[in-house]
Formats: sequence, structure tokens, C-alpha cells
Amino acid sequence: DLERTYLALVTSIKDYFLKLVFKKVVLGLSGGLDSTICACLLADALKKENVLGVSMPACITSKESKDDAKVLACNLGINFIEVPIVDMQMAQTQKFSDIFSTIPKGFIENKGSYVQDNIQARLRAMVLWGIANKYEKTLTIATSDKSELYMGYATINGDMSGGFAPICDVVKTKLFALANWMNENRAQKNAIPRSIIEKPPG
Repeated sequence: DLERTYLALVTSIKDYFLKLVFKKVVLGLSGGLDSTICACLLADALKKENVLGVSMPACITSKESKDDAKVLACNLGINFIEVPIVDMQMAQTQKFSDIFSTIPKGFIENKGSYVQDNIQARLRAMVLWGIANKYEKTLTIATSDKSELYMGYATINGDMSGGFAPICDVVKTKLFALANWMNENRAQKNAIPRSIIEKPPG
């Protein structure tokens, strides 16, 4: 039922934006599957000129991820900018280091900390919301899928942050199938790079 899924998602986006009088969207493009699917759906539902994809590389972002995001944006014809967040990440890391040094001894540190991962996700959300707040009738898109929600593997106020979440009710396995279906059935064939579809989920 991939065609039905695609049409339902595109229709839901159109309906939501029509009712709330939003015209443009901004979303993070990570080079991963979820943001890729969202970008395709938004371009089809709202027209490519109304979509802004933002690549926000951090300290550990691979060249492949940056390249995939740029190629996707070019293929779709959507607006695209790159906003490195390394300086923001370093500043926040130092600030948290100062904060952690003041925490009372009764608090036990996690053995596997996700502080850095979550700092990155929340900084990216802040950048996207800053853009959306600056320009009229612009909304930030949350790109989390249902599998991440089931497993708790997403950052609250990070990649779960947005005014609308197009794929929040679609599981990851279906998104992989949908990516292949869209490459074969959208008016523009093979817009999604194979490297994105074949990339293991983070």
C-alpha cells in the first residue's frame, strides 16, 4: 500500500498547511532517511520553492552525510543552506562542563552519556526555529518516525521538535520501502540518492 501511504502523507501536509495558513517550511537535512522522506513529501505537497533544507554539520558529521544532503536538495530543487554548528557545540560543551563541576556528589553519572548527541540535536532545533520565527508563515518540521518514538531513540526538543511531523506515524521499515517506491514512481525519478537508502540507521 505504498502509493496509498504516499498520497495520504502528501494530502495530510496540504490539508494542515491550508488550514493553518502556513506557506513555507524549514527542516534539517541530515543525509539520513527520515529527513529525506520528509523533504520529498514537502516538495510534492507544498512546491519545492516553499521548502528550505538546512544542513547543520557538527564535530562528528561525516562528509558523506553532508554530500548526501546537498545532492538530495539539488535533485529536488528545494532551497538549501549549510549552517555548521561546531562553534555552538563547543561553546555548549564548555558551558555544560562548568555546570557539571558544580553538581552535588549525590548525583551519579550515567555510564554511557548522550549529552553530546542531545546537544547537537537541540542546537539544530534552535537554528531551525530561529529561521521559522524570523520569516512569516514559515513552520519548522519534525522529522522523527514512529520506530524512533516506539524505542525512545529521539531527542525531545531536538529532532522531535517541530510544528508538524509528517512521518510520525510511519515506521522505519515502511520508510525504506517508501523511498524506493518514490524513486520509481514520483514524476522525478531517482531523486533520493542510493547512498541514503542503503545507509544503516543511526
